[in-house]
Amino acid sequence: STYCLPPSRLLEGILSHKSFILLVASEALNFLTAFPSQTYTSWWTLNGWAQSDIRLFALGIAVISLPILMATFALLQRMSVWGPWAMRD
Repeated sequence: STYCLPPSRLLEGILSHKSFILLVASEALNFLTAFPSQTYTSWWTLNGWAQSDIRLFALGIAVISLPILMATFALLQRMSVWGPWAMRD
């Protein structure tokens, strides 16, 4: 006698659930941006930028990113506690 696996129905719900499609789209966008974000210094050096200019630009992005991330997570925390304005009333 042969052993048969039960149906897993793994691929059955992929097209019917929008969250799966959004997850795949977000992963694809993440992978599309991962490579350029790691190699921009090489590209800019080949385009004639000085390393000191790239260093200052990267430091500026790091400094600007900190308050933006802090504000974003503070607002997300506030939204998770209080909910959106439309749901308060």
